[in-house]
Amino acid sequence: GQVEENSNLLHPIVKDGKWGYINNQGKIVIEPQFDMARDFHDGLALVTKYGATYADDRYGYIDETGKLVIEQRIPSTSRDFTDEFTSRYRFSEGLAVIPSEYKLENNFNRVEKTACLDKTGKTLFELDTNHRVRSVFSDGLLLVEVREPGSDFEPLENVSRANVKYGYVDRTGKFVIEPKYSLAKPFSEGLAAVTIGGQQNGSYKINDGYIDKTGKVVIEPQFDNALRFSEGLAAVMDSSDKWKYIDQTGKVVVTPEDLSISGGGEFHDGIAVVRSNTGYSLIDKSGKSPFPSAFKPTDKSLFSGGLMLVSDLGGKFQIIDKEGEIVATPDFSSAGKDITVGEFRGGVARVLSKDNRDLSVGYVNKKGEWIWKITK
Repeated sequence: GQVEENSNLLHPIVKDGKWGYINNQGKIVIEPQFDMARDFHDGLALVTKYGATYADDRYGYIDETGKLVIEQRIPSTSRDFTDEFTSRYRFSEGLAVIPSEYKLENNFNRVEKTACLDKTGKTLFELDTNHRVRSVFSDGLLLVEVREPGSDFEPLENVSRANVKYGYVDRTGKFVIEPKYSLAKPFSEGLAAVTIGGQQNGSYKINDGYIDKTGKVVIEPQFDNALRFSEGLAAVMDSSDKWKYIDQTGKVVVTPEDLSISGGGEFHDGIAVVRSNTGYSLIDKSGKSPFPSAFKPTDKSLFSGGLMLVSDLGGKFQIIDKEGEIVATPDFSSAGKDITVGEFRGGVARVLSKDNRDLSVGYVNKKGEWIWKITK
């Protein structure tokens, strides 16, 4: 998603087992009172109050004063702060899509319907049980997975691919691009990667290409894998398992100097994180790494506001700029710890530390100073 540089952005913290929010000076603005709290998007944040069981958990949305503006109506599916599924419930482009009707089975609520809400909590449309939301709204469209009836509650790996198709609905819930793709990704910069099957050299071949918001194919299906566009470029993998970056005409414009990379990330501030057999590294739009090999990003790393948190070979973290210069050295290390760092958002970067099931959250500013320190 887009990185928010709003200096007034609030950040979730945990204190004495309860979650609240601080500003970018580290001052508590919303007192810790929730059992789980997540990032603000579009001025609203998702919070959780636990019940006696998972089925009794409830979500709701608060504004930046801490007021509950959309009542807690969503049964929880996870108690994990970093849960990717829950992040689909966040607001984007003024809308959020959440579970709205349930069926209790084995003490768990299975989703029967999902509803699209505006920021007042008004339901704009609903999708039934065989429609699964796979993204937030982006470029005005929502990626939806459609399953054949009877396979709606089955894990995806147990469902025949012929019974699952992907399409896109608009803000009224109408399919503007019919569900006909084997796989698909959200729109970004006006294009979306979709998987299209067809005859090739006498046999059926599945390839990835790109469509525009009318559903027209603008980059022919030719890739074994294709990712989202960012800063006008998208990472694609060809039939020889080599990753490159194309522009919006489909032309290859960035070829990584190290052709052994096994995954390409999105560009932010002109820098992308790529994966290889030896870990993660950084490249610029020439395909080369302008940084010393001692700098080690993670799969969550990205430049924001011209800065990034990386670690050295010993696990010590540094804040670097786009020239590879160290601008600050925070006093923490990943050595012997499960540490995850995020991008700079609202002027601060989050540091997560996991110890078994215990999660500690801290934040550093662009000078490398703790504004909220990890307590464990």
